[in-house]
Parts: sequence; structure tokens; C-alpha cells
Amino acid sequence: MANPQIKSSPLFRTFKEIEPDGSRSVLRFVEEHAQDISMLPVREYFGLQYAYCAALYETGNYQLVIACTKELLELSIVHNLVEVDGEDAFRTLLFRRANSLFHMMSYDECIHTCDQLLRLHPQFVEAGQLYEKALYQKPVSWIAKARALSVALFLLAAALIAFEVLVINQFADASWRKGFEYCRNGCFLLGWLMLLGGDIAHRTWAWSRVKHRRSKYISKRASRK
Repeated sequence: MANPQIKSSPLFRTFKEIEPDGSRSVLRFVEEHAQDISMLPVREYFGLQYAYCAALYETGNYQLVIACTKELLELSIVHNLVEVDGEDAFRTLLFRRANSLFHMMSYDECIHTCDQLLRLHPQFVEAGQLYEKALYQKPVSWIAKARALSVALFLLAAALIAFEVLVINQFADASWRKGFEYCRNGCFLLGWLMLLGGDIAHRTWAWSRVKHRRSKYISKRASRK
């Protein structure tokens, strides 16, 4: 904890006068005083950069958030900077990093970061939800094959419809037309079953994976007590 008797620097006091929800003002302040900010004491530098990272996150600049959180997480560990204005800085930085990685489609890194979050905070609901989303969005070979097969079945059904209109309905008797209709509808239905079944299976797998990891970390915490 910082010594309350130590006065803040003039630059930091000026920064603290910015409105809490003024993301654009924070970004502008940091950009205009980048050189001076780098010379601040570590706690002031961390607090200012933490607010800068939050402003980047609020404005959707996820690439810079990823770089910013990397530096701040290292500072947090080295200097034991765990809170900013009563907020769990380490947890917040990890979540912002994970969410930014998700938006940049870096799903493997996002999954790894979410796993770290759940290890530290097993009951962190938003981290678990993001973990599931990343697992669901990450390409999986068997899901890709199921989707490809469903598309092939839809195309086959379309080809069968064309053949039915041009040939079967013109030359075949009623029994042939009925059998062909069953075949065409079967292909279409099977395509939908493959598509929906694969999607449901993928979502269920992601949900069960996160549930298993959370339960594992909760059990580890309980065993230490």
C-alpha cells in the first residue's frame, strides 16, 4: 500500500482531475504526456496506465489493450500492485486481455488466459462465459467435417430436386416419384440434423469443459483449507 503521507506528482494530480468516464480525455492526456508519464514513480505510472488501458478497452482498441495489459500484469506481479481504487487490478487486467484476445480471434491465447482467471477466481462468471465462447469459436476439425457434410447433403438435395423436376416428374410413374421424394427429403433432413447436431454437440462440449475446469479449481481450493 502506498504511503498516504507521500504527495502525488503534479502530473498525476492533473490526471486524477479527469472525469472517470472520460475515455477520450484519458487517451488524449496519455498521448500528450507520454514522455513525462514514463518518468513517474511506479505506483503512479501503474495507476495512470491502468486507466489508459481501461480507456483503450472502452473504445475497442483491442490490439493496444493486449500490449498494455502484458506490461501492467508484469508490473503487478513484480511490485505487488493488486488494487487500483479498490478494484482487483490483476483480475480486471486478465479479463480485459482475454476479451481483447477473443475480439482479435486469438482463441488459443484467450482460452489460456480464461483458464488462468478461473484458476484464480473459480466463481468469476464472466470469465467462464468468455471461456465457453472462445472454445465454441475455436475451429475444431470434427465440427468442420460435420458442417462440410451438411453442406454436401444440402447440395445433393438441391440436385435431386432439379433432377426430380426435369426427369422424374416427366417420365417416372407415381411409385418412383414417391420414392424419389422420400430420398430428396431425407437428404435435406439429414443435412439439417448434421448441422444442428454438430452445433449443439460443440456448445455442450464447451460448456462441460468449462464446468470441469471450474470444479477442479474449486476442489483444489477446498483441499488447501
